[in-house]
Amino acid sequence: LYFIGSSMLSRQQRREGLRHGAFAVFGQRRWVGAELIGRAASGDTRSMTPASIRSRENQNQLVSRQNAEIMESLQHEQAGAMIRFRKEDRPWEIVPQYVKRRVVDMVGVLKSEHRMEMELAINKVRPICDIDLYVVIVPTVGYVTPRAFAKSIFFDWNIGEPRGNGVLFCIAQGEASVQIVTSPGIDEYFGQEFIDLMSKEILQPLIREGKVSYAMVQATYAIARHAQEVRHFWQGALVPLPVKNKVRFAGRVASYGAFQTFYFWGAMILIAVTVFIWKQIFTLMCPNCGEWFHRVVDDDAIRKCLNDGQRLEFDNGCTQFFVQKCPKCKHEAVDVTMRDMYNDTRCLKCEDCEYHTVTKETQIIRLATKKSDGLK
Repeated sequence: LYFIGSSMLSRQQRREGLRHGAFAVFGQRRWVGAELIGRAASGDTRSMTPASIRSRENQNQLVSRQNAEIMESLQHEQAGAMIRFRKEDRPWEIVPQYVKRRVVDMVGVLKSEHRMEMELAINKVRPICDIDLYVVIVPTVGYVTPRAFAKSIFFDWNIGEPRGNGVLFCIAQGEASVQIVTSPGIDEYFGQEFIDLMSKEILQPLIREGKVSYAMVQATYAIARHAQEVRHFWQGALVPLPVKNKVRFAGRVASYGAFQTFYFWGAMILIAVTVFIWKQIFTLMCPNCGEWFHRVVDDDAIRKCLNDGQRLEFDNGCTQFFVQKCPKCKHEAVDVTMRDMYNDTRCLKCEDCEYHTVTKETQIIRLATKKSDGLK
């Protein structure tokens, strides 16, 4: 059944689209989209010949005429539905999800026989092509982007879970936009090239002829045929598709949090500040009994808590110590708060005991003259 309409995409074109999208990393997007309306050529015409300018004008007129034909074919009496979508902050929640139906048409462009044909085709190709395909047609996406709208439906409906073979084909009438959202495990097989080819070879020609309903049927067949040709890539892979899907999803969530939002770095800073504060708090507690330390401020009491090297440093004024004593178990904690490191004659480090207790003294033995050096 799915071989009928997909012949409009040649085998070489489908392979071309697959080759450009066959390498996926964690950071690759799981969404591709295309606009059904073309863009007019623009730019500076001062360096162009008159023939080139006329050719551009003719091409722009052709694009404008084709865009008008596409928009005229897509327009339907759905003003009330558009207003409803634009009044909602989360317009994707308006789209109903049915238990057994895979095609949702909120515009009414599908004929009854075409809707039935799409439902039967999706149900038949599901075990053959190993994809969980949904088709959604909406009058507008409201005030969100078509990309965000399609991805929100994909996540809310849990399409393809837990297998990881979900494919959502979403068409927005008011924006003349088509989107394909796939599970992370298979998104490299439905790249931008594929949807561009499908839009150019199937959707735009048929919609310009006024065959919107038939264009949706042919697009469904094209997606099914493409999935049937590439399914052996994920079916015969070393890593099972559900595992691959979950690993990629986790990696992209981490990549999104680390590089596209500030919440990740804000959380890291908050964690670092919290760890630092707790470490400072723990230094005020006795490690033996858990009681709070009492700080020793009297010089005589501080000298009693120091060893010989520290006491000599303290007496010479080379080092300041932060001394604490536990009132319960009498445990003493000594930390260095400041040390004189910029004096080259005193408070030098001893190579034997490692304390800063060395003092350097110099004596002049012979004064320097104009004819001889001095000796110190």
